[in-house]
Amino acid sequence: MIRSQSRNTQLIRWVELICRMLDGRAKRMEDFADIHGGLSPKTRLRDLQGLAQVPRLNIVEYEREGVRFWRMDGWLIASRNDKPKTCSKCGEKRPLDEFPKDPNRRDGRRGTCNDCSNEIHRDWVAKNRERLNASNRRWHARNKARINRERREKYDR
Repeated sequence: MIRSQSRNTQLIRWVELICRMLDGRAKRMEDFADIHGGLSPKTRLRDLQGLAQVPRLNIVEYEREGVRFWRMDGWLIASRNDKPKTCSKCGEKRPLDEFPKDPNRRDGRRGTCNDCSNEIHRDWVAKNRERLNASNRRWHARNKARINRERREKYDR
């Protein structure tokens, strides 16, 4: 019973930490001091570092002038933003869902719209056709057993 209670309190702390970071602004450790009854700084640090290791949360931990900061980036923030975005290539304003996802960007989307991104990709493939074919041949040669196994499994059904 005691173990499940401690897990529940940890889950509650983590949810409170995530909710506090949803605005996308950088937070210091002191900004989390009031969460769940004033935990020790060591426990807060462990919780924040544990959350920073969850890839889908996109929590970034960094240090500036000796002070640690945490910030939530990517898709959670981008999903709350309904403003149209301007494509950096064609210059058109479009809704966010017409831009490819990119977790490394602040708004969670690339700077070029889907149409321009597809055009850029087609141009790259046309210019690098031989390089792409050589890469594909190397991959197929290295993974021949895997390919054959997957084909057998597919046709045995």
